Amino acid sequence: MDVMKELSTINPAKAEVAIQTITAIISGNDSSVLEKVKDCLRDTESYFKEYANVFLERGIEKFDDLPLRVLQRIAVVDILAENLYVCERDWKDELDDFLYFVGELRGTKEQTLPLKTEWFHSDGDISEWSAIIDGEWKSFGMCLAGIDIESDSYVLFPCKIDKMNELETLAKAVSYRIDYAKNF
Repeated sequence: MDVMKELSTINPAKAEVAIQTITAIISGNDSSVLEKVKDCLRDTESYFKEYANVFLERGIEKFDDLPLRVLQRIAVVDILAENLYVCERDWKDELDDFLYFVGELRGTKEQTLPLKTEWFHSDGDISEWSAIIDGEWKSFGMCLAGIDIESDSYVLFPCKIDKMNELETLAKAVSYRIDYAKNF
């Protein structure tokens, strides 16, 4: 089934619940984040107009350039990023930048998750570094997860391992992909 057709067949009410639940899990039920996502889902076109400059930075000029669910996924990622629940990193990220931005995420700080430079090889890549983090964070019950936004960047966030299956299932229900970051 092609993505455009699949996106058009998703029950809107169920999709919104799935997106809100994904956001709640990633943000730890942050009420300001959940309210902004709810506003976006309620009237995506108005949200798009209000944040047109943010979408333009991603090369999206018009509301109808992409399917509704794709615009909503991008909006959710941007909302989570502006509140430091996720970070978006280029596929060719430098190790120091990768560690800095993952280290600045709320989930990393709130869970006091360690990130030690000596664990990594600077000539590695995000998938390799994410696998190392998963090994080091396993005893904390945490991993590094990612949201696929169909670009050459990684949207990363610390996640409780016991929430990964739920996130993967919810994401599939709205034609998103959430997985361990090492799998991207």
